[in-house]
Amino acid sequence: MSHSFVLSWNRGGLTGLKAGGDVFDTDYLWPGETLGDVVIRYRYADEDWRAVTAFASGDIRSVDTHDDGVWVFHYAGTGQLPRGIRDFTLTVTFALQDDGLTWTLRFHNSGDRPLELGDIALPLPFNRQFVQDNLANYTRVVARHSFMGGHGAFIFWERPNGVGPYLVMTPLPGTKLEYYEEYDMQDRSRIACAPYWVYIHSAVNGAGETRGTWRQPHTNVTLAPAEDLTYGFKFRWAEDYAGVRDVLYEEGGFDVHVIPGMTVPVELPARFALRTKQREHTIIPEYPTQTQVTYLGELQSDTHVYEVVFGRLGENLLTVQYGEGWVMPLEFFVTEPLETLIAKRTRFLVHKQQHRDANKWYDGLFSVWDMRHAVLRGPDDTDGFDGWWGYVLACDDTALPKAPFIAAKNVHYPVQEEIAAVEYYLEHFVWGKLQRTDTEDPYPYFIYGVPNWYENRHHEHSFGSQGRGLEHIWRGYDYPHIIMLYFHMYQIASLYPGMTHYLDKMGYLARAFGTARAHFTLGGSDDLPQGAQGYWAYTLGLYNELLIIDLITALETEGWHEQAVWLRGEWEKKVKYFVYDDPYPFDSEYPFDTTAFETSHAVAKYGLEHNLEPDENLWYDKYKDKWYSHPEVKRADFEAFMEKQLQANIALRGWVEPAYYLLGGDYRGGQSSAYALSYMSQLGGWAIVDYALYYAQDPALYLRLGYASTLSSWALMNTGTPESNYGYWYPGSENDGASGWAITPEKYGPMWIRKHNGRGAWFYDGEIELGYAGALRTAATVVVDDPLFGRTVYGGLPTAAGIVPQDGVRQRFHIIRDVRRLHILLGRDGFTAHTPIFVDEDLKMFQFTLENRTLDAHNTTLQIAGLMDGEYAVTFDGQPLESISSVGGEWVMLNLHIPASAHCTVVIQLV
Repeated sequence: MSHSFVLSWNRGGLTGLKAGGDVFDTDYLWPGETLGDVVIRYRYADEDWRAVTAFASGDIRSVDTHDDGVWVFHYAGTGQLPRGIRDFTLTVTFALQDDGLTWTLRFHNSGDRPLELGDIALPLPFNRQFVQDNLANYTRVVARHSFMGGHGAFIFWERPNGVGPYLVMTPLPGTKLEYYEEYDMQDRSRIACAPYWVYIHSAVNGAGETRGTWRQPHTNVTLAPAEDLTYGFKFRWAEDYAGVRDVLYEEGGFDVHVIPGMTVPVELPARFALRTKQREHTIIPEYPTQTQVTYLGELQSDTHVYEVVFGRLGENLLTVQYGEGWVMPLEFFVTEPLETLIAKRTRFLVHKQQHRDANKWYDGLFSVWDMRHAVLRGPDDTDGFDGWWGYVLACDDTALPKAPFIAAKNVHYPVQEEIAAVEYYLEHFVWGKLQRTDTEDPYPYFIYGVPNWYENRHHEHSFGSQGRGLEHIWRGYDYPHIIMLYFHMYQIASLYPGMTHYLDKMGYLARAFGTARAHFTLGGSDDLPQGAQGYWAYTLGLYNELLIIDLITALETEGWHEQAVWLRGEWEKKVKYFVYDDPYPFDSEYPFDTTAFETSHAVAKYGLEHNLEPDENLWYDKYKDKWYSHPEVKRADFEAFMEKQLQANIALRGWVEPAYYLLGGDYRGGQSSAYALSYMSQLGGWAIVDYALYYAQDPALYLRLGYASTLSSWALMNTGTPESNYGYWYPGSENDGASGWAITPEKYGPMWIRKHNGRGAWFYDGEIELGYAGALRTAATVVVDDPLFGRTVYGGLPTAAGIVPQDGVRQRFHIIRDVRRLHILLGRDGFTAHTPIFVDEDLKMFQFTLENRTLDAHNTTLQIAGLMDGEYAVTFDGQPLESISSVGGEWVMLNLHIPASAHCTVVIQLV
């Protein structure tokens, strides 16, 4: 469907921009603001820079309108206003064409001396005015996607629900974007008002900002007397992401696809495809002696495919040179191998981020590490995180996720020292302190929040509790952290019973269930404070809560049927609420956020895999005085919700933008777009990968995005070798294994934690373990026949003998070939890191070697789905085992007895 432009004007430019025939009444421009301003900083030789704007030149502006859809704004160069244009003329033209709207800027040096233009900036007042109204936020506001890629730059805007059309802005030939700045719309002290400024030239503001680094040159341009210079952009509508890519290609730019992502482990090949009309182009690596680029050919029309192997850790730039001296950067980040990152991170947390002092109330606490100063912060060394902000150091989403991540890693790679550190944390910091015990009435198992448990337990009117004292236990987001922690400790105690000492597996299971019960009864307690409103477990998507489904299964396995039934009933209230009771159940503590997109997929998946029954008066919302009933529950509704939530998840992450901090990274333009690569990059990435593996009709397309997402935030890790001085962001062995919280993509800007940061990883780790835990859940080696790249291996290295898994966990292996999907999952241990997994072309024979990660005799499970119908012979180290039968590709399970040896080989073959 093609859309027209529905435009509104004033004497400065565009005041309204809508799509004709749109299904929603969305104005893409910020209410009350005007598109068309230009900020210029210029000078004559040996003079100071002068800053002027088009809109400050009202005394010299003339406007021409034409019946054929052309609006021309003339700034004649004789104005006397302080910020008005003089010494040159500027003509701004908006012109409607058959397929778009062009915006051109023509500069003319009307003087008799050369004129240097240092900055040419465009304030872009597009509408990201988010409010406390989910329906409005997802249908009336637009999320920005931008790539400051030189002459290959682009920006597009779409609604957060992902429903088209998308508004795409591309530079005209010879125009580029090299720099940007973000601002608060409430700050009216600036020379021009808009939340987002993009720069064609940035030699003054860009080069003048010396507190950070930038990966492109800050350029200027000089106009000779009587010389003209024209720059311009074109706006077009695109119906979806494929349409956005078509616009980039049709307008002479580059449609870029990259696998496995733009954060890539060292020496693991990556491939990228450039669809472009620019047939003459060259790829220039930033470090040519440590980078190998191979041209693989024009695999589709105008689509050129390359393979690159990086040998240098950290940021790596590939520059595409083309046209008349034009350039476009491709920004990669190269990490150590994933297994190394995972091992270094948990080792660092245990060795450097746990407080051990029996004389302190926070004994056992895992707190935040300050890479800038190479120091562990805590309640006695706060770096300004005082009062309410003390939560950063001791609770909430900054401190609570660290122990659960360590536990999650030890399910796959058990290390006694790390398990002991988690149990020390549980015994000395959590039970009876952070968390109320099972005998503390009222509210057993409830968890204390801001600013920390000690303040809440010892001060009746603690800071931030508004007089609630001991009842500051209402923040629902805190509970899944501890549920996850206990559940993974239950798994560790089940798999490796000799490695836990604080509790046995049933003790940990009881704690997990008790915390889950507190979580779901939290909002319904009549005597809880009003602050609990909005934090109900049923209505908000919370990180890690997908593990509640696994907890239900564990309760059933252990014979705790009554508890399992109760918990399933509570979870299904949430499932139905998401699908039936809220059109966009994706908000959080903020009116616009990306936090819910792990839960939203888990909800859809649950509904497709379980039979849910209709109900009447399922639960009562005391704050809305409303009963929720669901008289009809259909599978089609869960299928529709899966697509809906996926579309919103993708709308709020980078898919088209070829930079490591954008591709796969989540977008949070509602609260602060001054950071990228938050934990939701990887948590939401799990959802996309899972969708690709099990549900998508075109899995290769979604695997490109999903795998790039799960790799993306590993760029925040500060690790390295002696040759690289142990880290890219903050070098030195004292930071080897530390991590950033998110990334600042601007040259220099604010972090929402009241500190500023230069471009790069934040110097605190904060919430990032949430993302790393999601990456552990996603880690897999996947072989897929990609229509663009051919046979592709994610998380592994293809060899003549098979696939060597390098996904970081080595317990999950998937093959997607035409309509066939094969899934192989290990319960513990792993595929060996050096012996290939062999699968024949017909998917009838499989051979792989398992490594015994504990070197003791034990049992493990091997689950397989997607086998062809028939009987399969199984051999284990050459000895036959009982055969397995496959019917309809359903899951089958093998129970394997692993001897006390390092390796064993399994062969499965259709008889």
